Amino acid sequence: MIRISKYHGCGNDFVLVKQEDMVEYESGPEALALSVCDRKTGIGADGLIVAGHNPPEMTIFNSDGSQAPMCGNGIRCFVHFLRDERLQPDLEYEVRTWAGIMAVRVISEAPFYVEVCLGRPDAERLAESVDARRLAECVDA
Repeated sequence: MIRISKYHGCGNDFVLVKQEDMVEYESGPEALALSVCDRKTGIGADGLIVAGHNPPEMTIFNSDGSQAPMCGNGIRCFVHFLRDERLQPDLEYEVRTWAGIMAVRVISEAPFYVEVCLGRPDAERLAESVDARRLAECVDA
């Protein structure tokens, strides 16, 4: 049996599991994401976060099993999970993600507030992902 937790942040919900507990699930995190994130047959969530803690490392899988580079609401839930599980005593530290290193700082425990430095937006990458004509159509509509 694998121990999981569920967190939500600003309308996104995530199932979290400790990285060392993933050895109990032989099918891998992609398959676990597909099964637990299903809202009809599973727990239901936007994604699965595999939480490493030494060093802090967040690996996130979307509900379709694909891996995501990062998620702002997800990292906030990840930091809260590390605090709840007593896996990270520090209030400021860095988290490894597929999108790079993210600096976090716990501002308050109750209510829980965390500050995350997500870095600068990559204008080149954004330009590639945004269809300016389609965006203009939406704005003019």
